[in-house]
Amino acid sequence: MSGKKDQSAHDKLVKAVVDSLSPELYSDIKANISGYQTPSKIVWANSGDGYIPDITGNVADFQYIYEVETEETISNEHTKNKWKLVSDYAAKHNSIFVIVVPKGCRNTALTQADESDITVHTQEV
Repeated sequence: MSGKKDQSAHDKLVKAVVDSLSPELYSDIKANISGYQTPSKIVWANSGDGYIPDITGNVADFQYIYEVETEETISNEHTKNKWKLVSDYAAKHNSIFVIVVPKGCRNTALTQADESDITVHTQEV
């Protein structure tokens, strides 16, 4: 994020996604914003470097991992690295990786994921 305004827009999107998750369906919802328990950090085994997902929640035997991007963050290198790590983690841990983007940005996110050989689901808000 390049500044406080971008972080605020990001956090509003995270909150909107959390609010959309049905408590009857999802359990153990965590979010990396104020007022919620923070999700566990996902790390690369070889380096220990990693990221805290924006949102996690469980549905039955699956963990859903949500990364929320703004129009400004979809195409940067930090985002690619984060998506690759979360995608690899999801494939190994019975998890589903969902990238959440603003309306009109789904194709950009899918192209970015495809170019980086990342398996992902997308959702627009």
